Amino acid sequence: MSENLDDFENIYFPELKTKDDVMKFIEKGMFFKQNRIEELFYIRFVGLRKKIHKLLTNEILDDFDYNIYVNSILVDCRALFLENPRYRFNGTLQSTYRARNLGEYAEGIDEFFDREVVEGKSLKVVIKDWVDKKLVHIAYLEPEDEILFYENILSIINRETLGNIFHDILIIARQYEEIRELYGENVEEQVDRTLSWLTG
Repeated sequence: MSENLDDFENIYFPELKTKDDVMKFIEKGMFFKQNRIEELFYIRFVGLRKKIHKLLTNEILDDFDYNIYVNSILVDCRALFLENPRYRFNGTLQSTYRARNLGEYAEGIDEFFDREVVEGKSLKVVIKDWVDKKLVHIAYLEPEDEILFYENILSIINRETLGNIFHDILIIARQYEEIRELYGENVEEQVDRTLSWLTG
């Protein structure tokens, strides 16, 4: 965590122009927006982990159900890790870390998804191509591109290897749970614990 509080900029604080603005802000709580984003993120993240566990423990044997679970996991990955950085209030893991002033963890997640997994394509691009053009939209693809998208996505979800997206997400999840255990369940709890450590 950054030690330099001068560098801390809280993008979640609203502009307070009137007495009413201030009163609403105090009533909701200083960290309301950050806490709410993390709460919604965490609910979806726990669901993602449960789906992965079902796949890895071979609870899903039917091919049709397996495909539904895999595609649902990929949509979750797209939503929880791969949002455009300009949408700073979306509930990605990176925005959660940045809200807690843990930018180095956010950068680590970005680096993980930016690494090349197939020739000329990052993990981020492979997932986004599949989700954006095959699942949430039906984009026209030339037959050879469709085959390439399919081969690319298979390369990251192969159940026979440890280096697949399922295992990787569980490692990311373990790190996030360790952060929550160490710093607290949300920004407010993190600030309370930090103040307690400083004054204890």
